[in-house]
Amino acid sequence: LEDTIHQKEALLRELHHRVKNNLQLIASIMNMQLRRSRSPEAREMLRMVQDRVINLAAIHRELFQTTGEMNVHAVELLELILRQVRTMAATQDGQVQVTSDLDDIRLTPDQAAPLALLVAEAVTTEVRAAATEGSGLRQIVVRLHRVAADRARVEIIRTAGTGSGAAPSDPEDDLGAQLINDFAMQIGSSPVETNENGEHRLSVEFPIRPIPGAMPNKPAAP
Repeated sequence: LEDTIHQKEALLRELHHRVKNNLQLIASIMNMQLRRSRSPEAREMLRMVQDRVINLAAIHRELFQTTGEMNVHAVELLELILRQVRTMAATQDGQVQVTSDLDDIRLTPDQAAPLALLVAEAVTTEVRAAATEGSGLRQIVVRLHRVAADRARVEIIRTAGTGSGAAPSDPEDDLGAQLINDFAMQIGSSPVETNENGEHRLSVEFPIRPIPGAMPNKPAAP
């Protein structure tokens, strides 16, 4: 039985490794096409798709490293994604700051992956929106908190710079909105979007699925 388990873990690890490599190859091919494209609209569209492919590759790399475990540390997976987003934000004008406030919540792999993709899509959208509004420092905060023993909430909050309020995300980005809705559905929830007091906030509260063989989650101490 132990040999069978080890063989299955090795196969799953190899699967994540190959998927990650293939996604990185796709991103490289898209980068070649980006350099050849002369249309600004086509370049922007390719860059957006490339960002999504790179995020997928990063998630598979993390799952490759945690293969064999029944749970994933959400904070480690989200920080991996946010490091990539911060690199993108740094290319704007140096005035878009991305920070995080994350509880150490353990999730099953099939819930951690769509959560990371949701955060990646939402934060990338907010970085693009922040780059077009106001002046001065624009801040984006990603929060993940346990709100009950079996529930958690993820929030992406964007505060505008001086001279303008935080506008809603681009309503023409139907694909981004659809992806966020789909990822939220995969973790058992739906997104709530508000825009008030100079802040644009996307909030998703979701149930934490039980981890086989693990002790029940306890809410954080007050």
